[in-house]
Amino acid sequence: MSFWDILGIEPTEDKSAIKEAYASQLNLHHPEDDPEGFQALREAYEAALKYDPDNQDISSNNDIDIMQNSPIKQWISKVNIIYNDFFQRIDENKWYDLLNEDICFQIDTSEEISYELLNFLMVNYYLPHKIWKILDDHFLWSDKAEQLYNIFHPDFINFVLDSIKRPTTFRYNLFKNGLNINYDKYIANYYNAVRHLNANNIYDARKSIDSAAKMYPCHPDLKILDGRYYLTTNNLSKAIKIFSKVIESHEDDFDAHLNRGIALLRLGKLHESYKDYSKAVKILPNSTSAAYGLAYCCFCMGKFGQSRELFHDLLEKYPYNSDIKAMFISSNDYLIDEYKNKPDCHYKLAQCYFYADEFEKCHELLKDIMKDPKADSKIYLLLGNTLKILNSFKKAEMYINESIKLNPENWEAYYSKALLFEKMNKYKEALNLYNRAEIINNTSPVLYDNKGNLLCKLEKFEDAVESYGKSIELNSNIPHVYIHRISALVELGLYDQALDNCDIGLKAFPYYPDLYIKKSKILFDLKKYEDTINTCDSALKINIEHSKIYYYKGMSSLMLDNTDAAIKMYCKAIEMDPGNAKYCYHLACLYYDENNYELAFEYYGKALDIEPEYIDCYNDRGVLYKKLGDLERAKQDFEKILEVDPKYISAYNNLGAIYGTLKDFRTSIDYYNKSLELDPDNPEVYTSRGFSYKCMKKYQNTLSDYKHAIELDPEYLLAYNNLGILYFDNLNDYDKSLEYFQMCIKISRDYHEAYNNIGLLYNKLKEYDKGISYITKALEIDPDNELYNLNIAILYQNNHDYLKAIEHYEKVMEISPDNQTVERALKKLKKKSGKK
Repeated sequence: MSFWDILGIEPTEDKSAIKEAYASQLNLHHPEDDPEGFQALREAYEAALKYDPDNQDISSNNDIDIMQNSPIKQWISKVNIIYNDFFQRIDENKWYDLLNEDICFQIDTSEEISYELLNFLMVNYYLPHKIWKILDDHFLWSDKAEQLYNIFHPDFINFVLDSIKRPTTFRYNLFKNGLNINYDKYIANYYNAVRHLNANNIYDARKSIDSAAKMYPCHPDLKILDGRYYLTTNNLSKAIKIFSKVIESHEDDFDAHLNRGIALLRLGKLHESYKDYSKAVKILPNSTSAAYGLAYCCFCMGKFGQSRELFHDLLEKYPYNSDIKAMFISSNDYLIDEYKNKPDCHYKLAQCYFYADEFEKCHELLKDIMKDPKADSKIYLLLGNTLKILNSFKKAEMYINESIKLNPENWEAYYSKALLFEKMNKYKEALNLYNRAEIINNTSPVLYDNKGNLLCKLEKFEDAVESYGKSIELNSNIPHVYIHRISALVELGLYDQALDNCDIGLKAFPYYPDLYIKKSKILFDLKKYEDTINTCDSALKINIEHSKIYYYKGMSSLMLDNTDAAIKMYCKAIEMDPGNAKYCYHLACLYYDENNYELAFEYYGKALDIEPEYIDCYNDRGVLYKKLGDLERAKQDFEKILEVDPKYISAYNNLGAIYGTLKDFRTSIDYYNKSLELDPDNPEVYTSRGFSYKCMKKYQNTLSDYKHAIELDPEYLLAYNNLGILYFDNLNDYDKSLEYFQMCIKISRDYHEAYNNIGLLYNKLKEYDKGISYITKALEIDPDNELYNLNIAILYQNNHDYLKAIEHYEKVMEISPDNQTVERALKKLKKKSGKK
């Protein structure tokens, strides 16, 4: 069978067709369900990509075996040998030796090696985390994720990236040597059990655990999983017994202590649970689950002070976690009840009120405490922070200063004063205070983040980038700091670095929507619309759905003239965030451009229902009403704009135009005057006002306005054209008229209106040949213009060239079949000329 047969296509050099065929066949040969079929498919795909019709020795050979003896295949064979020997597989040195071979560094083979290895790993993927990291360091798969998504199945690339980023829960190194088992099958059963347990699929979890246990029951991770099974089925005593046995042989086993702590807590054995959670935190201090468990255990034991502090520390890491915040508040509320009845705990009670956002109560209590002459620096600082929030800035500053005086080495006091001065818009003084706090304590990520925000306000973006970097070094678990640093880089115009930082952030937080949104916005602003769409698709492929992701994909699709895709994306954005007026407005504008006025009105209305003072929306809807001749509704929209924003210039201009259409020229001029008060250098408004003066037969005012428009913009064609019309129609100065029309043509050779008007002028002067020549030029530029065809027909008729006149009258009828006036003129002319 040839590789073309496997792919199901005819021989071709079209790589996109080959990739499309491969993707189609991949659905039939998934690596887990049909590994042999998948391998054959991959080899066919690679062979097809190398197809060269001019090299018959290779391309005419349909036997895929020709690929098997290549250096790359030989290298993959070595990979296979290492993988199939389990203890070589988990040996870092074996992989380093393999990756140091020349073939991995040669330009012409390194990329192909990378892809071949990924093909191998699609079927053979049970590797320790450290090996995945070694492979990523060499092949840079994390950096090339978007490229890999276009070549491999997205689910597989998601798995690869996850394996690189997250340490494996299964400890490969705890197998005993000399076991005669199928390691991959064992590990597969383990992960199947994990997956089933997480999905609460108890029956299948038990089957997977038992299948692994039959092969080797002694692996600590399998025992822990067995304990978790009994934990899930509420057989807590058995679970505790299993976890305890693991701890006997592995005293510092984090998962055993953590899970036994959970079981003991559920049995109400709080003190024993507290010991296990404390041990788990000691083993892995950065573990959120252990810290949360310890905090919750303290809460259940009534240790509300300790639980509040633990939840407070967790909030520092995860400020947007609603569960942690709720437990912090609950701990604090219990402390309030406890301290209320203890007269010696007034400061602690005040602190609780502060954490509970009850600042007035905190303030009242602190005022009583301050009567004690022994009040210390922390009391002054708390009072200062409370007054800062209550916007009593001078008093706040006084008390924070007193706190600093009592304890000059308390960095939090300088930090609080910096926040106060920032709130008072004393940015330079605030920066000095941040620097002073930093000298005392250079380990606070929150300090560096807030300092970076202040530096951005001072437009010191380079320093801000450095400050955000220090914050991330101290705590890389705060995703919004990455966003802040990226924003500062954008302000510096360092777009490539900003995009690089987006990718760095996405490595750390691959499921954080704001990073995809930020990257999409940068790419969109850079007019990289295809890249924007690819970024949005990368998020959507891993089920990260956010209205802004659909919005930016829609905006980019629109810029690439894919209107249908844009409409679809805007609708998805609205579906996810129906209360977003901007999305509805942009969809309305899109329907407007597509001449779907009914839907345009519908979405303008929805936008205004959400945001009743959305003036851009009123403006565009008013323009649409005006276009459709509904002047009353248009007028209402523009008047509403001026209620909201009396300085919205275009509303005055549109109202001026509407009243001009209604022949209320005085009111029209009043609105144009108001527009010019706000924007006295707008040539378009002078031209519009001049036209209203003309309609009132105030020709000198008209003349003055048109000429002033030209002074403001010496290339403003409409003003020249209107002057030509004024001299022609109203002032009877044909020389001046011709002069201004010719000025239009001098500025723009394609300004067909001027050619038409000169033609009409020569018609008035009965110089028909000249008139015909000019309108012919207008028609060369705009051949389907109804007015120009009509005018040249009249000129030909006046020049007694009836056949030419009939030709252009007929053209008018093609353009406007219902024009009865022209139809009658055409019949008369045909009768006169004898043409049927």
